[in-house]
Amino acid sequence: MEVEYLKSFANDLKRIQDPMLLRRIARVIQEVKDARTPQVIRHVKKLEQEPNAFRIRVGDHRIGFYLTGGRIVLARIADRRDIYKVFP
Repeated sequence: MEVEYLKSFANDLKRIQDPMLLRRIARVIQEVKDARTPQVIRHVKKLEQEPNAFRIRVGDHRIGFYLTGGRIVLARIADRRDIYKVFP
């Protein structure tokens, strides 16, 4: 799938200091790029509040993304306690 990144996602990524978590996130992003549909991505869940909003679990962090017209737009990454305060 085609993947885009919002500036907020890039800023969230810059704040992460844990190299192991960064490697896991890189693997998840590659899995997203290789996926044909969001349903084949591991640990993905559709959010109820927004019709096009999803999240991916990466350990104790969550990646929030939107699915729009065959594109995945990575919007935010945050700790599991905070993701729903900033996304969607």
